[in-house]
Amino acid sequence: MKIRLIIFLLFSVLIIAQTEKTKITGSISYLSSQNVYVKFEDPSLLAEGDTLFMSTQNGLVPAVKVQYLSSTSCAGEKLFDGELKVGMEVSAFVKIHVVDDKLSVKEEVDLEGEVNPVELEQNSGKAKTETSKIFGRASVSAYSNLSNRKGSSDFQRWRYLLSLNGENLFNEKVNFESYITFSYRADEWNTVSDNFGRALRIYSLAFNYQVNERLSFSVGRKINKRISNVGAFDGVNAEYITGSYFGGLILGSRPNFSDYGLNSKLFEFGGYFGRTDTLGSGLMENTISVIEQTNNFKTDRRYLYFQHTNNIIQKLSFFISSEVDLYQKRLGVEESKFDVTSIYFMTRYAPERWLSLSASYDARKNVIYYETYKSFADSLLDRETRQGFRFRLTLRPINYLFVSGSFGYRFKENDISDSKNYGLNISYSRIPVLDLSSSINFTRLMTNYLDGNIYGIRLNKQITREINFGIQYRKVNYDFISSNYQLNQNIFGADLSVRAFGNLILSLNYEGTFEETSSYGRIFANVTTRF
Repeated sequence: MKIRLIIFLLFSVLIIAQTEKTKITGSISYLSSQNVYVKFEDPSLLAEGDTLFMSTQNGLVPAVKVQYLSSTSCAGEKLFDGELKVGMEVSAFVKIHVVDDKLSVKEEVDLEGEVNPVELEQNSGKAKTETSKIFGRASVSAYSNLSNRKGSSDFQRWRYLLSLNGENLFNEKVNFESYITFSYRADEWNTVSDNFGRALRIYSLAFNYQVNERLSFSVGRKINKRISNVGAFDGVNAEYITGSYFGGLILGSRPNFSDYGLNSKLFEFGGYFGRTDTLGSGLMENTISVIEQTNNFKTDRRYLYFQHTNNIIQKLSFFISSEVDLYQKRLGVEESKFDVTSIYFMTRYAPERWLSLSASYDARKNVIYYETYKSFADSLLDRETRQGFRFRLTLRPINYLFVSGSFGYRFKENDISDSKNYGLNISYSRIPVLDLSSSINFTRLMTNYLDGNIYGIRLNKQITREINFGIQYRKVNYDFISSNYQLNQNIFGADLSVRAFGNLILSLNYEGTFEETSSYGRIFANVTTRF
């Protein structure tokens, strides 16, 4: 079975439509449990059913499926499996006519499944302009937590973000990327001032030097899109491309487990090899790599990593990654064996504008969040629904109406029973007279230790071109089977975002959680600017 899996990973086929596109960008202005709200300068270029993409260090990935529009923003279903945050940039790719070397009005926007993230990432390097460019964004956020619970201390957290990127610098030879945050609790400043590394998070900081069309080097911290699920590394990456083949070497260390800082004792090195094939109008890319990881410079793990992207027919896409351990050291005992220890599979099919289906299987290890603003109820939901099988069906029976249903299933060897989750979301983007966007949602979660439901409703109003306002309500009922403890919460939320001057966006969010005897309040204020 393992051998067949590896063969499938290495020899699947990717077919995509090649069309001329331009990119429009927006930023996430608000996140609810079911929908993502995105601000655009001109959302009239979009339509319901379009897919918004997020640029990650391992390429462009689907992030949001548009479900309804207003004059300056849109909202829709989250597609990205990772964590999204307010202020993150997303993009849509628009088909265009070229007349006398000038772009004309949009013909149509790509639908889900018509854009291949791997092809877009590869073509992005070819489409760079000859002019050097530096761009980015900066933000300041204040997060306040308030509670009437006895013994619970109120606190305020500050977060500063800087994302700075450069293209075609020094005779088009150098690019750089960065994503850095500085976050701390106000009442812990004395501790932070003694060691700024406790609050500093460098998620990306790397320079790339293009020696020629074939050879390039990068230095710093980054995620290599060829081996994306290996994660970030600190060090040097050399890559050589010849014809359809590519290969590379990495030499450096893994970030520290506890604070994501530098740790040279976690030394690692490895190499990867792959091939990109063009089949008519299609594309296929497979990568195989060998990575050796050390702990205190002693071999701790040696494994194979496979990554495969596949779109066999138009509007059907695949992504698969897997890890196979060759060497492990457990409790001081060395083992050499061929063991599949991680696998992730995702496919999405959108045969019609009104219909899309997706499925995934996740057997990766648990995600570590170095920063998160999830509530207790949402953290449980995220933890219990990420792994295992997930299926989603989205329908648009009439204009402005979207109905999506999901099902998840997981069974672990150590679990007493299997886990299941169900979800339903109904959104309507243009309520007559009131000109509101609305959505209602339901989630059912059944695990070996809890049985719970979450109900929610949200209303959103675009007051003016610069001002957006929304309110929401959620009801949480969790029954913890082993302890007979019940978690019953009424959650009210409101958010306001204002585009003040050009690229300056101000946002204010409030979420109040009310239990039988306790209440919690969370206030999130953010100022973001782009340059």
